[in-house]
Amino acid sequence: MAEAVRLFRVKDALLRAASGNLVVADTSPEIDTEGFATAVVQLSVTELIMADADDEVDFYIQTQLPDGSWADVANAHFANADEPITTATRLIGIGPKAAGVAVITPTDGTLADDTSVDLPLGSAIRIRVVLTGATAPTYAYSADASLFG
Repeated sequence: MAEAVRLFRVKDALLRAASGNLVVADTSPEIDTEGFATAVVQLSVTELIMADADDEVDFYIQTQLPDGSWADVANAHFANADEPITTATRLIGIGPKAAGVAVITPTDGTLADDTSVDLPLGSAIRIRVVLTGATAPTYAYSADASLFG
């Protein structure tokens, strides 16, 4: 008996090229996710230097909602206590919302540190970086996305 073949689309995309040191907040280019159901984002922080004890860097992995607004899916948080960072990798999955998960109020750059929410994949994904502290931290990162559908 012949085995059924399931057609499965896969797309690998560069979400953010490896950057030199950055000292201002950054938003990655948007990656179109139309036609895909799931994404896996690999965030690689390759340098992080905090000048002051109150410095923090938050990477918000976001998906675009039907109304065009952005919603946080995950937060990767780094603070002065995390130094020195020369390599830190985080994997974030975005996919079909699990049954029975509570209703979620979307946030844009305010999701709690090192948390994620169960959201379906929207029409695009991006990374938003938010810096806090008296002196802007120096950081560098790259990110890749694999889309499945």
